[in-house]
Amino acid sequence: IRTGKENRVVLALGGGHFRSQIVEIGEESGGRIVIRSGLKSGDNIVTSAEFLIDSESSLKSGLDRIDSKKE
Repeated sequence: IRTGKENRVVLALGGGHFRSQIVEIGEESGGRIVIRSGLKSGDNIVTSAEFLIDSESSLKSGLDRIDSKKE
């Protein structure tokens, strides 16, 4: 998820819990993007969702909601 200020992915933590994670991206090719940092081996990321984000403010609000559920 590109916010204009940072790049994030949504991690699936299991049990219906999620957390947004800032990542550093690298090269892009064929619809794929290299993640240079911010993830570790075995992290499960959300690659599709049942919702659409249509503005930066709703994006920020959505990420804040996900982050507020951190354990």
